[in-house]
Amino acid sequence: MEKLLSAFRLRGRPLRWSRYGEGHINQTWLVETDERRYILQRLSRAAFADIPGLMENVAAVTAYLAAQSTDPRACLHLIPTVDGGCWVRDAEGETWRMYDFIEDSLCLQAAESPEDFYQSAVAFGSFQRMLRDFPADTLHETIPDFHNTPDRYRKFDAVLRADPLGCKRILAYIPDDPALYEYMTGIKFLNFVSDIYDIDSDTRTARIKKYANLFELTGDLAQPISAYSHGMKQKLAIISAWIHDPKLIIMDEPFVGLDPKASHILKGMMREKCNEGGAIFFSTHVLEVAEKLCDKVAIIKEGKLQTAGTMEEVKGNESLESVFLELVE
Repeated sequence: MEKLLSAFRLRGRPLRWSRYGEGHINQTWLVETDERRYILQRLSRAAFADIPGLMENVAAVTAYLAAQSTDPRACLHLIPTVDGGCWVRDAEGETWRMYDFIEDSLCLQAAESPEDFYQSAVAFGSFQRMLRDFPADTLHETIPDFHNTPDRYRKFDAVLRADPLGCKRILAYIPDDPALYEYMTGIKFLNFVSDIYDIDSDTRTARIKKYANLFELTGDLAQPISAYSHGMKQKLAIISAWIHDPKLIIMDEPFVGLDPKASHILKGMMREKCNEGGAIFFSTHVLEVAEKLCDKVAIIKEGKLQTAGTMEEVKGNESLESVFLELVE
């Protein structure tokens, strides 16, 4: 690390460095010298094939923003390298860049309140306004066809066809009426699902214990599923869906049959999954739940899409119920 840091024009002598934040693309470190603090990032080669083009874009945009404001906190400041560049490539082929650390700043991994959404929107709007006269045609397209949805779908479909079992391993599905093997006990069913996904003994035991305790189902796992109520079957289906830690969970009316406490627990699990970088796709007629829980929403009438977008885009200043009734009547 010291050799890498010596490639940048830092103020002071590096004292310590540690991993910082939870970025989904680049890996980040906080570097402290005896004079100030910096952000060091290792750029993702998987995401960015054109590192020179990417960094030319960053340098151009940050320089333009710096010229628009006298506030040093208004934009990022790239740290130059000793050879006059703005990024370095190490002996292993990894690429790195550094910024000044913006003290007393806040980085949200997920919006937790309407105020978080509002402040994020204000910041993004200010960023867009400052760039309104920037010559966008001078930028490099660093991720070709990133906004080409048909092309991205074709690539997605190709991945599915190339490795269907691999895709199924990261998916889970919960129907509105769980079709479980009723001759099994609850614990045998969960172990059966764990075997399908090759979950090791320690991991499955820990996850079964965690979720069974959450849903107060531990004492009933030794009972045959045929003796379960609809709500208990729904809880067991939810546990079986979460047990292999999927990246995408598809659910049809997941709250049907659940008591208020179990519904609250499920909502928390859904939000946690999304905060970890996963996704939840579910259908529901309980519009109040969708409005409070979902980041994006789509309204369908007789099999045809009526509208789709972020929750704020779809409902505006109205309730989701009002928008739904206007569209389907």
